[in-house]
Amino acid sequence: MKLRSFIKIWSAIAVAAILAIQISCARADAAGEDNRTARAKNIILFIGDGMHLQNEIALSRYLHGTDFDLSWHKFPYYCYVTTWDIDTYNRYAQSIGKPKYAPQSFDANIGYDPSRGGLAPYPIDKNGERSYFLNALTKWGGGSDTRAVPATDSAAAASAIATGMKTDAGNVSWKSGDPPGGALKTIAELVREHNRWSFGVVTNVQFSHATPSPFVAHNVSRGNPGQIAREMINVTKPDVIIGGGHPNWNTGYISSNELNTLRNSTEYLLVERTTGRNGAETLLETALQARKWSYAPYSKYHVGAALITTSGRIYDGVNIENAAYPVTICAERVAIFKAVSEGDREFVALAVVSDNGAYPCGSCRQVLAEFGLDTRVIIANRKGENIHETTVRELLPQAFRPENLKTT
Repeated sequence: MKLRSFIKIWSAIAVAAILAIQISCARADAAGEDNRTARAKNIILFIGDGMHLQNEIALSRYLHGTDFDLSWHKFPYYCYVTTWDIDTYNRYAQSIGKPKYAPQSFDANIGYDPSRGGLAPYPIDKNGERSYFLNALTKWGGGSDTRAVPATDSAAAASAIATGMKTDAGNVSWKSGDPPGGALKTIAELVREHNRWSFGVVTNVQFSHATPSPFVAHNVSRGNPGQIAREMINVTKPDVIIGGGHPNWNTGYISSNELNTLRNSTEYLLVERTTGRNGAETLLETALQARKWSYAPYSKYHVGAALITTSGRIYDGVNIENAAYPVTICAERVAIFKAVSEGDREFVALAVVSDNGAYPCGSCRQVLAEFGLDTRVIIANRKGENIHETTVRELLPQAFRPENLKTT
């Protein structure tokens, strides 16, 4: 699948929360560590749509040789979560002679009955009834031709997580019954409105698909991905969106008009995947182009740099020499200072192009370390040939950092 991404020009974090859903939760042992004073910088909700615990176990065995050794298995809290849509609830309710769903009077155990489905996923709980999940049930008020397995719809499930409200199968953060003006405010919209947080969506399917879209869009049907994409791009405007759906490969998920809007936008930076190319090559090209503007009349040693930040912006820089040699400045620091002067302080990667592929000097390494040790550093020669890739941590071990100024 071809992937595409567009990034609103500013810092971004992915935000979501779990609201109004059935939770069976047990705290894992945190080795006695008190985390109550810790403050999260980013909140990230991972959703494996259709992924079962057995998939997790298979991956853990492949990577580690054990069943529960994935990163999230080590989180201090580990929970089992269930949710359901109104259509599924009503199928179950009708099958046992109970009233249909009503927001103010419903029995959560009709939507999902732990005594029949299990208190935990298989194979942890092996007591679940296969028939509970696999037997077809009649739609509320419908005939035999409306029978179907009562599986919860992805869009409605994501809407419940994103808004805290139950809705009909197929709805994208929209009230049950599809009333006009029935958009439900999502957690992403709330944190932007009340906390001025940034938010985004990252997915390996089409970004306007049923599971990712309820966090940042509203529609009466998941079957309208073009409308959903239009709203995301022009109305809700997440700070970051990464996903599939390019019209050249996946028709219907985003229109050519919307794509051209993004290409010409001054608010978004559009990054389209190109076959056979990667981000490092693009960054090196920018540094190579910048090198042409290097001012090095004394050393004749020309350097170009390109820095990409978490906002998606790329800042270039060149070395600028001076007749008073000590005030000369390196290309790396020019790019860094450009970014910092515009409030962009979270770096992803820096490409440096020089005559022979030299590494950053000590001063540049120290300035880079001020803003993070995990920034990738890509070194190339004047032909643009990638010589080496490393990190600031490797370039400056035991770096002097802001925390070293704190006294005990």
